[in-house]
Amino acid sequence: LEELKQLHFIAPVNGFITEDFAPETEHYGIDIVTPKDEPIKTVLDGTIISASFTVNEGYVLVIQHNDNLTTFYKHSSA
Repeated sequence: LEELKQLHFIAPVNGFITEDFAPETEHYGIDIVTPKDEPIKTVLDGTIISASFTVNEGYVLVIQHNDNLTTFYKHSSA
């Protein structure tokens, strides 16, 4: 975790947080509601390792960053 404190994350979208990260309830992400067609930005430089669509999660983008950090962007409309 000390390595993460040294990183400067960029907000992926402009919007309102509707649910925080809560591992005690198995919610391992942050839910953000945005205006329609809000562009999504990656929080750090990285490489796209997966782009898919599921009925439950919508469009999903997975990005691999340095230091074995991976971010997931789910419930996107496009």
